Amino acid sequence: MIPNVQSEDAKWVVETYFSNPERKISIKKGEVLLKEDQINNRLFLVLDGKFSGSVTDDKGNQQEAFRTFPGKYIGLHSFFSGSFTSIATVRAMSDSEVVFMERHDPVVPYKGRLTLEEQFMPIVVFGLVNRQQSELNLFKEKEATYKKLIEHEKQASLGKMAAGIAHELNNAVAVLFSSANWLIEKIAHTWQDQKETAIFEAGLLSGRHLSSREKRELQKMWQSKHSLSSTAAKALAQTGLPEQTLLRLNNNLEKSSERLNMLWEIGASLNDMRTASQHAKHVVKSVKLLGAKSTDRERLNINESIENALALLSTKVKTVNLEADLGQLPVFSANMGEMVQVWLNLTKNAIEALNSAKSADPKINVKSYGDTKKIYVEISDNGPGIPSELQKAIFEPDVTTKKTGMSFGLGLGLAIVKRIVSSYNGKVKLTSSESGSTFKISLPLEH
Repeated sequence: MIPNVQSEDAKWVVETYFSNPERKISIKKGEVLLKEDQINNRLFLVLDGKFSGSVTDDKGNQQEAFRTFPGKYIGLHSFFSGSFTSIATVRAMSDSEVVFMERHDPVVPYKGRLTLEEQFMPIVVFGLVNRQQSELNLFKEKEATYKKLIEHEKQASLGKMAAGIAHELNNAVAVLFSSANWLIEKIAHTWQDQKETAIFEAGLLSGRHLSSREKRELQKMWQSKHSLSSTAAKALAQTGLPEQTLLRLNNNLEKSSERLNMLWEIGASLNDMRTASQHAKHVVKSVKLLGAKSTDRERLNINESIENALALLSTKVKTVNLEADLGQLPVFSANMGEMVQVWLNLTKNAIEALNSAKSADPKINVKSYGDTKKIYVEISDNGPGIPSELQKAIFEPDVTTKKTGMSFGLGLGLAIVKRIVSSYNGKVKLTSSESGSTFKISLPLEH
């Protein structure tokens, strides 16, 4: 087939010099049309496919210099410079077809132009401009690829470092957890007084769960109802234990309040140690998953990946009211690290949107549910919403909505979220209005 041409003159050139079917050549992908420094007295017109031209640099390495597509010419320099030597190695990037003319072909007069140079001048100029544009595009493409490579290496290094740190922390956390359990066991067996043991166990089981307001109300109750001193009432209020429980365990609360508080504090402190070590262990596990290079998939529970992500955001989550409504889900084949990245990024976006908007009652809801074919996860917030003009491009690389209170965490961006979800043949759907935003992820069980 004859490709589209730029002008009437160019069309005449193609029909006059490149219409001989016997001069058509089919080139398979990867085959070489011309070799650098090879004698060449032909001018080729690309009919179909695409070619890449590469030159040898000072170090002897091949560097891509240009690409050529249908309607473009190959060999302009060697054909018209008189050197008849190819300046580049030209290789087919796909199954392609070209047609050629030779330098000794007779010249057909056209509009008073009696030489090939005159007839091809517009084509040569256009070819040079096209070649420069091709080189510029290649430069931009290589620059973008280089930046991506650098970013990938940075992420890989950070992941490796995170895994190393997580390993060391895991050892320390394991010691903390086992030591807390050892102390709990020994203390529980040391006390002979069952009443004192009961106070200790109450602190161990309940931990510090009262708000400052609730403690103040309890202190007032102990002072007004039982005529206790401020110090004794405060000590008992700190425990949060029910009034009848303390009265049953001790009949002299004014005198015993300090010791009762100490027993309860020991239990509560050990509860804190055990809870904190469990939480730290969960965070360390999540960091290791996030830093892992492997993309191997395993059978897992999506809810576990959500919990891992929320563990990493435990500090940020304190600024909002986050509710997790995780339903019963079928087993899903996925990479835990990738799943953690998805929920981490989406939830972090929602938190930052709410913090930036300074919502009076910031709320985030993470909901999971499923059926026989798919698993669904919805992450919703009651923030200011995403402007309609950004919603269509929100999943494109480098799109940011920081002006509206959102930023994309860990340098991943929603483009990465979409890429990960798409790799499981899943979909990400955004619904947003002035009353909030919801990202709904659907993951087919068969992918």
